[in-house]
Amino acid sequence: MRTRKLLVTAVAAALVSPALPAGPATAADAAPTVSVTGPEVASAYASFTLTADAQGSDGLTYAWTGDPACWLWPADGAEVSVSCSEPSPAASFTVTVSQVDGQSATATVTVRIRQAAPSAYFYGSTIVHAGEPSVVQSMVGNADQPTYAWTDTRGWVTGDRTDASVTLNPPTADVGQTSDLTLTVTNADGQSASHTMSFLAYAPFPATITGATSTVSGSTEALTVVTARENVTVSWYAESYECTLTPTTDRGADLSCPDSFSGDVTVHAYLYDQDTYDSKTVTHTVAVSAPLRVTIAGGGPATAGKGGVTLTAVDASSTPAVSWAWSANRNCLPGARDARTVAVQCLGDVTGPVTVTLTAASEDGQHTVETTTVEVAAPTVAPTVTLTGPATPVKAGTPTGLTVGANLAGAGFRATVTLQSSTNGTTWTPVGAAATTSAAGALTLTVTPTVSTRYRVLVATAAGPVASAPVTVVVPVATRTTLTATPGNPAVLRARVVDAKTGGPVAGARVTVTVKRYGATQWTTIGTYTTDAQGVATVRYSTDRAGYYQATYAGSAVLAGSSATTALVKAVPKAAVSATRSGSTVTVTARLTAGSGAAVAATSVTVQYRAYGSNTWRTVKTLSTSATGSAVVKHSARSKTSYRVVFGGSTTLSAVASAVVTR
Repeated sequence: MRTRKLLVTAVAAALVSPALPAGPATAADAAPTVSVTGPEVASAYASFTLTADAQGSDGLTYAWTGDPACWLWPADGAEVSVSCSEPSPAASFTVTVSQVDGQSATATVTVRIRQAAPSAYFYGSTIVHAGEPSVVQSMVGNADQPTYAWTDTRGWVTGDRTDASVTLNPPTADVGQTSDLTLTVTNADGQSASHTMSFLAYAPFPATITGATSTVSGSTEALTVVTARENVTVSWYAESYECTLTPTTDRGADLSCPDSFSGDVTVHAYLYDQDTYDSKTVTHTVAVSAPLRVTIAGGGPATAGKGGVTLTAVDASSTPAVSWAWSANRNCLPGARDARTVAVQCLGDVTGPVTVTLTAASEDGQHTVETTTVEVAAPTVAPTVTLTGPATPVKAGTPTGLTVGANLAGAGFRATVTLQSSTNGTTWTPVGAAATTSAAGALTLTVTPTVSTRYRVLVATAAGPVASAPVTVVVPVATRTTLTATPGNPAVLRARVVDAKTGGPVAGARVTVTVKRYGATQWTTIGTYTTDAQGVATVRYSTDRAGYYQATYAGSAVLAGSSATTALVKAVPKAAVSATRSGSTVTVTARLTAGSGAAVAATSVTVQYRAYGSNTWRTVKTLSTSATGSAVVKHSARSKTSYRVVFGGSTTLSAVASAVVTR
């Protein structure tokens, strides 16, 4: 260790002597001097020596002081031993030297205290097996921010060689070979330490521990070593002060932990092959949980069909349950079954003891099952049962809701309900499967009647079924309406309403007749008429225009409505002809008018003649009517001749021929 010397010369304190009355003056002693020698650098926790070199009169005394993290001993000698517990870039140490005459001198030295030198060691079995990775874990002391460097002579190290641990995995070809493994640790101050061990490669030694990987404290789990080697002894060890391992066979042991324990327990089995003198340690981890402790609170006597009884799971576990599942041996749990509390409400016909079961589970997979018994008594009074249907008729085949209400002493009555139907009020037939009312005694049933039907429900009770008053769902009878129209002026409309199924007439039906004139978009009401005993209503309607006619029966409480519409019905005009003769010239006048007498103008008409004694009509001429609906033509005829005018019809007017005139 390199040393240095610090020389400090102190000036002695001036001694002021009182004036002497006589004699010569006496010179004072010289002040002392002191210097300190010691190392420039030292390691924490390592002792080093500081030495004071002092000059002065006889009887010098020493007093040392220094860094608070350092110990100095003895502190009153010329030489002091120093040890520091913490690194320091400049730990300061001072010595004060004093003479008898009171004069003194001091010297100070600084020493860099670096981190303590590291220690390096690693542990693990020196026996490794080919093809079976073995972890070697380092143990390092006095190393702040250490770095690791692993080397081995046969290259068995796999993976990173700069971690705190390494894995040795010798190949099969190296069985019987030895490899020296060296760890070098260097601290942040650049100091290093090394450790070397020799490892011997044995043939593969397959072995495992089988058994549960989780258990509950207070129980016993059997663990077994499995290996193909025969002459093997096993020593067991558990990393727990509370849990015990009891060997049961050469290769088996029972793990037991007290009720108060929870956590992971690592079990080691040391195997020694007495034939090959080989050994191996295998491990197995068991997660130990505190047991679930759950009880059921609540209960008490219950009344069939009626609520008011609840059961609650009481969890006294240190590992709380996280899920609940309730069940019962009879239909008594109407609500949610996965909560801590469950409502008990048996069906109305359930009496006697009912067993309720609770299964609780925790996050670590534990389950516990608890049961309790609830006594259920029959009600002392019968429940009231109502059935409500629609207030208005429904269309055949339409799904229709019926509402059930079951009540017992002002509270909902939970029970099995059977729906029945009847078309005559005497014979009742079940409809669909039985259903259950809610805890509030409510239930909605859906029916799809095609004819008017009576319905009732039977509610099961311990004393027998209780029936509701019947309710009738009215389905109107389908009707069919027909409408015929005979063109004319007036047009004759004949509406008829009959039962769609039987064809029988519907008398007294109120039928509304409407018309939509050709070219129009709106329907106009002609009137409302009542059918006779034959289901017929006849309407005479005068009109000059073509149109569509519709008859509508709105229906009644028991009859469904229906309607019918005609095709286009044309108006029927009137054709007239007149003729005057002047010699051999006959003047023929044709006239075309609507039923009301209004002129039909700009319409083609044909004037025809038939010679006397002939049956054949021949055309004189086709003319277009004037604004007055007239058309005139002259015809040459020497003998008596018959005339008529013919209208061939149009989109909106029917064809028509006039009467015959002879001139």
